Amino acid sequence: MNLQERIKALAAWGDAIEHLLKEYQQGEETRSWKDWNPIVRLAFHKNGWFSEDQVLFALERVREMLEEKALNEWVVNYSFADEQPSKWVGIVMAGNIPLVGFHDFLTVLVSGHKAAVKMSSDDSVLFPPLLELLAEVEPRMKDSFRPVTQLKDIDAVIATGSNNTARYFETYFSKYPHIIRKNRTSVAVLTGNESADELQALGKMCFDISDWAVETYPKFGFPKAMS
Repeated sequence: MNLQERIKALAAWGDAIEHLLKEYQQGEETRSWKDWNPIVRLAFHKNGWFSEDQVLFALERVREMLEEKALNEWVVNYSFADEQPSKWVGIVMAGNIPLVGFHDFLTVLVSGHKAAVKMSSDDSVLFPPLLELLAEVEPRMKDSFRPVTQLKDIDAVIATGSNNTARYFETYFSKYPHIIRKNRTSVAVLTGNESADELQALGKMCFDISDWAVETYPKFGFPKAMS
């Protein structure tokens, strides 16, 4: 598949997620609602931070990332050689936010490579049915990803974890081209003169990290339309 074919496929995936969200939020006794109601509940059961609102918020952000306009605006900043051979990129996902590793996955697929996805045990419920949905929407992409329990037969790695796990990652994956993310910390200094809007924005920055990242660091490759 060339770049535009991949974008079309990913946008169709986003449309399918949008349809799923509408049915779920309407609470109708549809196939999508029956399928996703237990999935959302199980995600919360496995990780108490994954409330229904947070899961739906994450799915909505994913849907926005997959808008065709957003994808095209994003990739225009990069060049992709469609004739290059696809490589398997191992992705070690964190589990602190629902679907927090989605952007890494999207980056691998849109660039024409393949993703070997190792999910966090804290966020292992939501991603598999989304992958099934992608394979259903675009069967040609079903060979572009595989969920794994251990990263083997890969060509590169993107891994996210704590400072401790990062040291392990850097040793274990040293022979591969890699991106290793460690702990990151931010500080806000409040003077007491903040407006209600400023405090609300700070709360959004702290708890809705995807929106903050989009608005604050577009240079990192987040699609601008995602916000």
